[in-house]
Amino acid sequence: MRTIILLDIDGTLVDAGYKVNSDSIFESIKTLESKGAIFSLNSNRSLEDLMPIYEKFGLNGFIIGENGAFSVIPGQQLESYANNEEIATLAQRIPEMLKSKFPSSEFLVRDTVAFLQNPEKSDAMILFVSNKFRKYTMSVFVGRVEDAKFVTDLELLKRVAGAIATEVSSLGADFDVVASPINGNVLINPKSCSKSSTLSRVIEVKYAGYEVIMISDDESDEMIGSVGKFYTLSNAKERIKEKADYVSRYSYAMGVDDILNNRILK
Repeated sequence: MRTIILLDIDGTLVDAGYKVNSDSIFESIKTLESKGAIFSLNSNRSLEDLMPIYEKFGLNGFIIGENGAFSVIPGQQLESYANNEEIATLAQRIPEMLKSKFPSSEFLVRDTVAFLQNPEKSDAMILFVSNKFRKYTMSVFVGRVEDAKFVTDLELLKRVAGAIATEVSSLGADFDVVASPINGNVLINPKSCSKSSTLSRVIEVKYAGYEVIMISDDESDEMIGSVGKFYTLSNAKERIKEKADYVSRYSYAMGVDDILNNRILK
């Protein structure tokens, strides 16, 4: 089996609470790996956030992270496709700008996965939480802590994204600024790379001739067009389901397990 199974994480392998809703998916992955399948991760997360997932599911393939800003092929060194100096400048300027424009705010740099699961108390009216592990991109969550939960304000999220986009433009930095209402964060990604371009690089280096099957609850048209087959889950939005070759009737990891057994193993 010369097949790469490219998996998303958030909304695919784990739900909004970072839970895995299938016990059998682990055995399904092992079975396919024994037949030669390559299981890889394709995510906007940092390497430090990706490795626990990679190890938990016992995956054997490459990793594409931070929206394509880097890749890791087993047995090889990490490859970066981004300008580290530019992102270092943004990481310094953006907190200063946000604290200036939103005086009642606090800017934290944290392990955002851990923070969102168990947010620390804050008296700030507005809380910005940046992921401390990212090296090539930025992710800033926007909201406040209420009843021990981090709550997103979507209107505020749009305003913050606009302010960050203006700051990025004023610096002449070549980055896209995207607000993600689903996750409640603003993503700052270099235009010099993407998930699809990084996938092409990885395939050329080690996996020429492999069929690529992607399983995700959400992805760009460019990325969907760069793979052989695209499967999605019941929790995906309708616009994503319309583009899929198959839609599982199950959500999250249960849906992935359904796809592995009834579309790939059969």
